[in-house]
Amino acid sequence: MTSVQIADTHFRRQFLFQLLTILQHLLTHTKAAKQAATKAGSKPLHIPEFTLEPTDAQWVQETQLKCIEELKQTAPNGRLFADSVTTVLERERSWVRWKNEQCMPFDKAPWSEEIVVDIGDGETGGDGADDGKLTRKVGFEDATRKKRTEIMADPDEWEHKFGTAPLTEIWEMGYRDLADLQRPFQ
Repeated sequence: MTSVQIADTHFRRQFLFQLLTILQHLLTHTKAAKQAATKAGSKPLHIPEFTLEPTDAQWVQETQLKCIEELKQTAPNGRLFADSVTTVLERERSWVRWKNEQCMPFDKAPWSEEIVVDIGDGETGGDGADDGKLTRKVGFEDATRKKRTEIMADPDEWEHKFGTAPLTEIWEMGYRDLADLQRPFQ
């Protein structure tokens, strides 16, 4: 590469980012990565044909660290850019793992809670122990309605009109500005 290309920070960042992407992919070719991919329970979409030797894997990791350090040193905002690149590469690694696990769903069931509702007239038809009570499953909004109403209520009036007890006392004594405080007891 020419010295002009290396001096250009945008070009340097692009080159280092692409190099980090390739190095991350190379680390999927280690013996441990292959075992982890097959241990996930389903056949991964891609199993590399060759295995990276431990010395080569060590070189890849060292080169990754050097690239990230170089990104941190590249002005402007090198540390922020290096952190962003690290985050992108981590998300890429997670995405590849998810794809290798045959895109397992990660949806969660909606939040719900069982609450006891007082219906008041004993119509539950039970043995008498829970007369007037009914248990039902409700969503987040219904379960938190009472607490949200309490939080949104107007607060009680603050006992100190001017913020704190000493400030309120000073105001009630008739002091109105700093000049009054410089001449106490007058």
